[in-house]
Amino acid sequence: KIQTSVDTNEYAKGIKITDKEMKTLALEREEFHGEWNYTLHPRQNAHIIL
Repeated sequence: KIQTSVDTNEYAKGIKITDKEMKTLALEREEFHGEWNYTLHPRQNAHIIL
């Protein structure tokens, strides 16, 4: 089963993170176009603040 929805929210453009911050992300890149298609996993030692 596939479910989709349209996100109509507006988001700020041009927000950058450093290479150091990028390396801390638990990204799993897909084999096909991994620069666009990836899964972001929670960090194992993450503290969630709501």
